[in-house]
Amino acid sequence: MSTYARRRLLAVAVVLLAAAGIGFAYVAYSGSDDGPAPQSAPIGSANAGGGAGAGAGPELAATLQGRLPKPTATHGDGPLFEIRDRTVERFAPPHGKGRVALTFDDGPGPYTPQVLAELRSLHVRATFFVIGRAVKQSPGIVRALRDAGMVVGNHSWSHPNLTKLGLARQRAQVQRTQDLLEATIGQRPRFFRPPMWAWNRATARAVAEAGMVGVLFSVDTRDWSRPGVT
Repeated sequence: MSTYARRRLLAVAVVLLAAAGIGFAYVAYSGSDDGPAPQSAPIGSANAGGGAGAGAGPELAATLQGRLPKPTATHGDGPLFEIRDRTVERFAPPHGKGRVALTFDDGPGPYTPQVLAELRSLHVRATFFVIGRAVKQSPGIVRALRDAGMVVGNHSWSHPNLTKLGLARQRAQVQRTQDLLEATIGQRPRFFRPPMWAWNRATARAVAEAGMVGVLFSVDTRDWSRPGVT
């Protein structure tokens, strides 16, 4: 495939997900501690892309907040979420026309080095939401992502459905991966993506206590149905 064709493919893809075979879906979950909330429509606007690596600014590093009170409401429908006062706010970040956020989940996996090489050849930055136990097995790949200027995000320790876990176990999924990533790349990630986009207010609470912002999705490219770099 020519460089032009690859660039066009990336432009059309908008949000790509393939690091280890789990792709985007058009359903996001939110709501009470007891279970997922009703489905919400995908966000049509593009998210701001880009990122930094070893020299990431403070906005890309988490600052531990400590214990927070239980949120009592959820507001908004954007692809990002955080707690403000006792409300889980879903919001869209500022973005410029024609800008997208390119994200990959579930790695580091067998395709990650090849995907990274493709992104570098196209001078494209992306965010990789990594699983803690996979980071433990392949820390060098995660450091290569950081060194290439990619943003590394937290995607839990073992990829469970968080809505089936209580608050303490959700905290452990977030914090254990944060601790390992700090030891691996020297920084606690600012962004957390819940596995399978399944989350509830307990998830938002655990994420906010870790000083992080939750990240959902806007577009499902269904790349997971055809695993591989192409």
